[in-house]
Amino acid sequence: MTKEQLAAPALEAANDENVVPWSGYMSVRELKKPGGKLLGALLGCAEERDIKRGEMADKLGVTPGYISQLRTGERETRSISLDFGRAGGKYLGVSLVEVLALAGALDSADFVDAEGNLADVGEVLAKAA
Repeated sequence: MTKEQLAAPALEAANDENVVPWSGYMSVRELKKPGGKLLGALLGCAEERDIKRGEMADKLGVTPGYISQLRTGERETRSISLDFGRAGGKYLGVSLVEVLALAGALDSADFVDAEGNLADVGEVLAKAA
């Protein structure tokens, strides 16, 4: 996967004048729940935009029930699909890698091999999927 493909959701969101950029605010209430950082970011962004959860779910291409399952831990955020990750990236205006990191599917150690060399981003994302 190229750098351009990774950055595409963020660039697409940045070019949409109807999208209010996410400030980085996370709902503290959500951080304590199983959905953690990812749901904290998504719901914090929705709160900033004054968007209800159902509308947010629609923009992410999922049902409100799916969001609820992520919030309660019935579904694990680290197991989200790449499609949902891309939709989350577009919604937040961040890259797919950032969404996967928020979801707990990736962390910085995933990008470095045992010898300290940088790993191929495409291979890292393939393992995360």
